[in-house]
Amino acid sequence: MGLILQNAGGGDGPWKVVSSPLGRAYDTARIVCETAGLTTAIETDDRLAELSVGPFEGMTRDEILAHTPQTSITQGWIFNIPGGESEAQLRTRVADWLAEIDETDGRRRLVVSHGITGRMLRHLYSGEPLQGAPPPQDSVFRLTGGRIEHLGG
Repeated sequence: MGLILQNAGGGDGPWKVVSSPLGRAYDTARIVCETAGLTTAIETDDRLAELSVGPFEGMTRDEILAHTPQTSITQGWIFNIPGGESEAQLRTRVADWLAEIDETDGRRRLVVSHGITGRMLRHLYSGEPLQGAPPPQDSVFRLTGGRIEHLGG
């Protein structure tokens, strides 16, 4: 991801780097910055954390099904887990984060998040469908002018 960013002109201009506070995202942000040659401090924001699945946190789909056979893993199932975060809750926190972006500060942004939260961010930014085949976990997207460009991954 750092090389993709670097090849896309990643080292040019001032940057603001923001990551989910979860370790796997923060570590990814650190590695991407090192690889791309960015020396900017990494900020964290709780609103970029992954969707909470309540009692199923840390479990795989197979573990969830073994633990709770009545669970039906269908499209949108993850937003309907008792004790988990709803689609509306995720939408609200990501929209709140997006609304605070100051595009007049002259800085480019590197944002490191997670699969479902990243999908919601792209959905809110461009209107792309929220459901569908997930992109690879190492995907890099450029969001500009209301459009999304998949740079790789």
